[in-house]
Amino acid sequence: MTENASRECIRLSKRLKSIRQARGFKTARSFASKLSIHENRYTRYERAEVEPDLELLVKFCSILKITPNDLLSETIEMASEPASAAMEASGFTESNQTSFNSETAREPDDLTANRFAAEVMALSTLLAEISLKHQSAEAPTPADTMKMSGDLFKQIMDNPFSVLPDIGSRIPIHAADLNKQAQVAEQIQKILEHYRSRPMV
Repeated sequence: MTENASRECIRLSKRLKSIRQARGFKTARSFASKLSIHENRYTRYERAEVEPDLELLVKFCSILKITPNDLLSETIEMASEPASAAMEASGFTESNQTSFNSETAREPDDLTANRFAAEVMALSTLLAEISLKHQSAEAPTPADTMKMSGDLFKQIMDNPFSVLPDIGSRIPIHAADLNKQAQVAEQIQKILEHYRSRPMV
């Protein structure tokens, strides 16, 4: 662990190692293999030598079946607990853990739920980037973006028809360039369409 590592980076490194082991990846090598990256590159994250980028943070969450908030939580001991309700709702449950990488092994309802969650995460990340960029001239850290996108993810998953119509009053979408605004509108449309098409239970 480097002397210049930020508090957030150190906390993330400890949290990542704890959850990785709790999820059955007993060695850093086994998890690095699952991530399709070299072991030496991965262990630098667990030693807090470098901070993972946003894309890799999302991949951590997907493979470990946790939410961004789970990964960035202050409480290390929570690592051995099941995935949060939000992730369970998205289809990432312990019961389908062994078939996570097998499309043919999943039930149709699980596939629909996973696609819906992926659309929500894509929108949440986009909104977080817009909001944080508006708040500061400095580029946000991946951890900052991940934390905010995790909060938005849970809120939208809980009640998309309540949150999305009012999202413009909470996130300065108007301050983004036209391309970003179009991406937001398109992503919201996808989410609402997926939500309406989900099987009733």
